Amino acid sequence: MDTTSSAKPLVFTVTVTEGDINEGGNNFSSETNDGIYHGLQYLVGENATRHQYGDEWTIFSILRSGGTIPQDQQQAYYTSVCEVVKDSSLLLTDRARIVLALLALQKDPTDVGGINLIEQLYSDSNLFNYSSNMSMWTLIALDAGKYDVP
Repeated sequence: MDTTSSAKPLVFTVTVTEGDINEGGNNFSSETNDGIYHGLQYLVGENATRHQYGDEWTIFSILRSGGTIPQDQQQAYYTSVCEVVKDSSLLLTDRARIVLALLALQKDPTDVGGINLIEQLYSDSNLFNYSSNMSMWTLIALDAGKYDVP
């Protein structure tokens, strides 16, 4: 608990009552789908002709929200990633982000230009010496592909 400057804990009560979850007449499913559609249109429009290393979240978002990326752009991304993963100074978060994008592309992250990104994630001797963010994204990437870790 933060006790600086005599900070006091914040206390509040949440009351949940039974009732119609859609009392306001909102169609949350429709609003959500509209938001996803408009977001997808923006991402596709902004990245219509380029997909390369560094665009992992865009690629992931487009494909996971039901969009498509032309095969030539998928290949351009994959080719750029094959070059980048040769750099041993990539952070675990970079590798995890690439794994998530490759899985969305239905590519095998255990063989990216001959490099096994999954093995690099779980075998990094400093995994738990880095920030919790690096460990968290490593675990998310490993879980996303349901990889067995020795």
